[in-house]
Amino acid sequence: MIIDIADALLDKRDEDGNHYTEIHFETGEIRGGTGVQRSWSVFRSAYEFTGDEKYLEPIKDRIPVSRPFNPEQLVDRYTEEIKELGVREYIHTDGSLWIDRIRTHYHAAAQEDRLGGVAMTRIEHIYPEHKISWDFKAPANFESVAIYLPEATKRKIDVVAYNLDNVSVDANLTVWDVVPGRWRVQYGSDTTGDQQIDSHSSEQVVELQRGSIVELSFEPSGYTIVHLELMEPASNGYWERADLGIGRDDVKISDDEVTVRVHSMGATGTPETTLELRDANDNLVAEVPVPALEAPLDLVPRWTDIKIPVSRDVDLSRGSVVIDADENIPQITRRNTKVTW
Repeated sequence: MIIDIADALLDKRDEDGNHYTEIHFETGEIRGGTGVQRSWSVFRSAYEFTGDEKYLEPIKDRIPVSRPFNPEQLVDRYTEEIKELGVREYIHTDGSLWIDRIRTHYHAAAQEDRLGGVAMTRIEHIYPEHKISWDFKAPANFESVAIYLPEATKRKIDVVAYNLDNVSVDANLTVWDVVPGRWRVQYGSDTTGDQQIDSHSSEQVVELQRGSIVELSFEPSGYTIVHLELMEPASNGYWERADLGIGRDDVKISDDEVTVRVHSMGATGTPETTLELRDANDNLVAEVPVPALEAPLDLVPRWTDIKIPVSRDVDLSRGSVVIDADENIPQITRRNTKVTW
């Protein structure tokens, strides 16, 4: 459906190459304003699904590029936005012209600065473009560290961060729209302000895919530089991978049995694997087989219920279940392979 719509939009360009989104279904007549402001996400997703460069041509101005880190310009930009939000606070909140929402004007650009792309807004940004997200460990929070991404692509991510607290801040950086494979991760302090690591440096090579976490620590009251760069892509991309998933609602616990509903949600079927059950003390209670599952290529859900008998003396007040604990199956993400309660 997405590809058909994108092809139709390309086919209905006028003689000057302008794009329209108001197209009469039966006659092909076009009208309205030109541009791709409301339709760019169709072209972006069509490119992601096919790899065909023709879908990028209409949105070439929206393709992320390197953005030099300029503190003075950032200060001016955010200062003006703070003023704007202050002036319009009433109309954006209690005085809103709409009854179903409040609105802040700037969050799209803030997402580009901190996440490497817009994750989502109500309109105009439907296809997620963010490369990373952040989880700051208490007592720190999202206001503790100022962040700017000069470069954020599927193969390279650079982060300039400034810890505003007077103590170290620990955080998890989660990668999203990146090429799966082996990545080099470098980070450390910048004491001279030239966006180069010159102390407390750390380097590691890790396997990253959608949803993988990189643990970071930001030194107090100073700059930290983070470089992530793809060294070797995985042999298969997301569109060629399986994906097994479980959620909290899929786990049912009774006195003598645990039932886990395992879903197949990827682009290919899954081979046989195992599911582990652990008790409140993280002891292995059982390891049971999970049969092979087809991929839901016809959009009909594929799942199986795994029943695990347990004795009544097993403490399951807390515990966990995990699929493919040894990570033998290349999957789209592993964010959905473990449930802890």
